[in-house]
Amino acid sequence: MADRRDYNDNRSDMFNSIVRYVILIIVSVLVSVLSVSFAVHHMRLQYEDEFKTISHRKIYQVSDVVKMTLNGNDMKEDPVAAASKYGSVFELMLADTTSEKLSEESYALFSYTNGNLTLLLSNGKDASEFEVASSDISEWLTGTFAPQVKSDDISDSILVPITDDTGMCVGVFEYKCTFKGLNELGNSIESRIFISVIICIASGIVLFTLQEIFIRFLRNKQGKGGSNTGETQRGREKRLMSSTIGYCFSIVLVVLLVMSNQLSNTYVTALESERADYMQKVCVASSSVLGYQDLHEGMQYPLPLYSYAEGKDFLVDIFTKAGDSFLRFYSSSVSNPTEPYYLSGANDKYINCFDLQQTAFTARTDSGTSYVAALSPILSSDNTVAGILELRMARDDFESSVNGMSLSWIFTIISIAISMAIIIFELNLLVTTITRGISGNAPILVMYGANANRFLSFFTAMGSFMIPVIYALFIKERLPDDMNPWIVQLIIAVGVAFFAYGYFGFATAKRLIKSRLTSRIALMFVTAIGYFFALLAGILDNAYVMMCFMLPIGFCFGMPFDYLRDYRLNAGKLGYKNFEDRTIHNIQESAYFLGVSVGSVVAGICYERFGLMIVAIICGATLILTSLGMIYFMKGNTVVKESFLPVSRWLQLFSMKNVGRFLMSSITIPGMIISFLLIFMPNFLEKVNIPIATSAFYYLVAAFMAIFTALLVKTRLAYLMTSRNRVLIQTTSAMVGMLLFALLPTAKMLVASCALFGFSLGIHDYTYVYDLYELLGKGARINFKRACELTLLAGIMIMIPVYMVALALNQLRIVFLVITIIIAIIGYLYPMSGFSYYVGDGKKKSKGKQQAQKPVKPEQPVQQQPAQQMQPAVPAEPQMPYDPYYGGGQNG
Repeated sequence: MADRRDYNDNRSDMFNSIVRYVILIIVSVLVSVLSVSFAVHHMRLQYEDEFKTISHRKIYQVSDVVKMTLNGNDMKEDPVAAASKYGSVFELMLADTTSEKLSEESYALFSYTNGNLTLLLSNGKDASEFEVASSDISEWLTGTFAPQVKSDDISDSILVPITDDTGMCVGVFEYKCTFKGLNELGNSIESRIFISVIICIASGIVLFTLQEIFIRFLRNKQGKGGSNTGETQRGREKRLMSSTIGYCFSIVLVVLLVMSNQLSNTYVTALESERADYMQKVCVASSSVLGYQDLHEGMQYPLPLYSYAEGKDFLVDIFTKAGDSFLRFYSSSVSNPTEPYYLSGANDKYINCFDLQQTAFTARTDSGTSYVAALSPILSSDNTVAGILELRMARDDFESSVNGMSLSWIFTIISIAISMAIIIFELNLLVTTITRGISGNAPILVMYGANANRFLSFFTAMGSFMIPVIYALFIKERLPDDMNPWIVQLIIAVGVAFFAYGYFGFATAKRLIKSRLTSRIALMFVTAIGYFFALLAGILDNAYVMMCFMLPIGFCFGMPFDYLRDYRLNAGKLGYKNFEDRTIHNIQESAYFLGVSVGSVVAGICYERFGLMIVAIICGATLILTSLGMIYFMKGNTVVKESFLPVSRWLQLFSMKNVGRFLMSSITIPGMIISFLLIFMPNFLEKVNIPIATSAFYYLVAAFMAIFTALLVKTRLAYLMTSRNRVLIQTTSAMVGMLLFALLPTAKMLVASCALFGFSLGIHDYTYVYDLYELLGKGARINFKRACELTLLAGIMIMIPVYMVALALNQLRIVFLVITIIIAIIGYLYPMSGFSYYVGDGKKKSKGKQQAQKPVKPEQPVQQQPAQQMQPAVPAEPQMPYDPYYGGGQNG
């Protein structure tokens, strides 16, 4: 019977393992495809935006040159003759010089009489295909007669009103550029890369399977030979899980790197083609205006010097042939030439341009700098070539791109790959917890162990903060571009303040709802309402509606967070090993860090690709499923019985000298940092054109410092981790992080600041709760843990308007220098006070060094412990005569 039972157990374990890894492989495939698909699409959009920026400059500057050639009197006196005249001019001036056909230009000239438009000429296009024909006249006919721009995803148009001598509008010229070829190129690239990703993932799965078969074969062969491999079932599962995550991470990272390189090469070539066409069209149009004019040495250039980038003008030269060389008449790079300049060694394209009246695109070197140049002949009054117009651009600028494998894009790739691996890890915890079942000797509240607490906290943070992360970008996109920045930042600040207060505040209201409906019903009901508000905000897609909805969304999405708080307090008072309040709190904190990091990646991917609606669907569904998981895995979690703490009573604590200093130094500072990470940072990164998905990298840096580096310091230097020293380290880290960002407020320096902020948030180890109890005294009649939470919320809320002012003024250095000084004053109030030497566990201070040097045997998870180890253990923290959460003592 025993053998039969062991056989059944082995079959059950094997079946559970197969189910678990099939699920993980399917999820790995999905997240890998989605992540790579996002990266490809995101990079494609960035390059297309850069391409369209070049095209916009091209058609705007060409339209400006065309405007100089049009005479409104001709169109007014004889429209038919004007159409014939300008038709011939446009055939020369607006000749097609495109080679790659990624963009297509078209033009049309309309006469305007008595409020009606009549098409005079176009390059073979119907009038209905132009924007001016389908637009209201008031959209392009303004009092200043300035050119108007009409753009969408597939086209870009410039509408130029034409006036006569009296200042009356008599016509309109439209120059339009469509991007059909560019869209086809992008779709083709995405399709090819998608197929490549599928092949890579399939290859990875095959290699992973072959590896496991080979390892199992060797183990069986060694077992038959009488040797023991020493690999336990648990060790084998850990190895398999590590391999699964490693394969997923490696495949995603390698595919992203290769894909980015291929995509960059393709689009950089496209950008070079568009820049070449841009230079040739401006050169040809400008040479047409220069025709029939007197060319001589020292002449003035009658046209504007156009810019091809911010602060960078084309270099303009005019040459005429002089024997075997070319004499320069004009150069924009030389203001007062003292002697004639001859272009020696001119290639055949210069000669053909002058002799054969051919336009050309070439390259040459001048004063050690390599240039690309567009050439166009300038005709004289007898239709012979009088000279050559040359437009030059530095080759480095011609071949450059603001996108590609930049540092921010590398950050994005790394954060995507790590986030996908984290999702696999958390899902493995979920599947493992379900397939292994429960421990029969554990209390019902903690029978699923710490793993359930970890992955539920992770998915809570992931779902909760997807909307706040994209909120600033959503508001800026929905509000007019010319809106006052103070109003924009005010709307953003009000919205995030609503969410923060709704999420972390309203403790009494949440407790009342849970008491009336029971915890489980309240959890599902309130979370579902939040889901409804999120979906409604996505449907309405309005900035002001979204701002108003942030309060109910924050309140409802905060219910799972509050449920986890109840679990921490209820499980902590049981007194079981590995389930002390601080242990659970640290597990939840690490999961919150990772959840926010992954949530920002998912939010960035979905919002950029699909918009707010998909973000609302995913975040709400995540929280609904997480709430169901809480009901299933946290059976027996009830409303915590605790005393009410009015705000007035909480404020009175700050009038107590020692307690007030302690609260401000130890708890307000973390609130200010959390406000920076969750509220300011997404807003700032959007301002410097860093994609939302990249913000995950900064969160991951903070998480690594908080979870691993701070833990290492706390473990190695446990004998130094007194209450005073923790606050000193916390404040110093926060202050240095703010100072670095104040001195150099860039995305690169933000990495160092986030690392210091993460370390600051991880060093406290939640000892301040017990230090506060010690300061309040044994006879305290106050909910001191709620006081800590209110102080943390205050730190978050008071910084929101400060960050708003910094962004609205665009004076980050000054504002953050002030913030640094404030942090230094507040943070050092407590550690610089004499009483701070006597706060904390004295026993821990005297014996901590010895305990830190003594190796501690790691505890096993609850479900793996023998029955006798599940008996209540001595709590890790000192016994307290009164705790409003737990009861006990004379007031219990």
